[in-house]
Amino acid sequence: MSLPTAIGFDLGDTLCEYAGVSLSWDGEYPLALAAVAKRCEQELTEERLTSGIRLLSRYNTRLTPREQEREYAAEHIFEELLTEWGSPRECLAASISEFFGHFRQTLRAFPESAGVLHRLHEHGVPTGILTDVPYGMPRALVVEDLSLAALPISSRRLLTSTTVGHRKPHPAGFMALADELGVSCDRLIYIGNERKDVEGANAAGCGSVLVWRAKREPPAWGQAFTIRSLEQLFNLPLTVP
Repeated sequence: MSLPTAIGFDLGDTLCEYAGVSLSWDGEYPLALAAVAKRCEQELTEERLTSGIRLLSRYNTRLTPREQEREYAAEHIFEELLTEWGSPRECLAASISEFFGHFRQTLRAFPESAGVLHRLHEHGVPTGILTDVPYGMPRALVVEDLSLAALPISSRRLLTSTTVGHRKPHPAGFMALADELGVSCDRLIYIGNERKDVEGANAAGCGSVLVWRAKREPPAWGQAFTIRSLEQLFNLPLTVP
């Protein structure tokens, strides 16, 4: 078996998932906003619900991609929400915690993820994560997810779109990940489950692997390889120059 110098992973729906939650999160807006309102000791009126859904939709990158624009932090988004609701700014940290907590309660790693990462470590292959976070999710919560999912990757090697400043497929994050792992982009293989993962890796000069767990035929997005499970990584001819 030949392996590349370093391997980078997407996080959500590649190594782990919020089970039962769509990539857009919009179906959960009412319940998540209700949790925020309760924490702020305010009634979730129809007006507040409507304005909250409108604001979240505006920052929903599934509806409005913004890879060429700056990334927004959760503090920016939820400070705007509290202003619209007439809620005190002192509720900001609690609001962020409540909103993301609604989704994080269904966190689970895919069954093979930890084993694959351990095996890569045994072979001396550095691994890291580059992930786009929804609604500016704080990095500290992503680090917690990494620990709760028992994924053996150093938090130091976890890069998020808020820390990088851009979302995929912008190449900046891939370049930063390669630098963190101590390799050039042409010696980094990146594994993800979406088109932006493939296109971003290719644009940065990395090798691209699409992990496609759906039963239907995988799309052709320009990936070098397609796998149905992370375990199939070890069956690929991933030697790099």
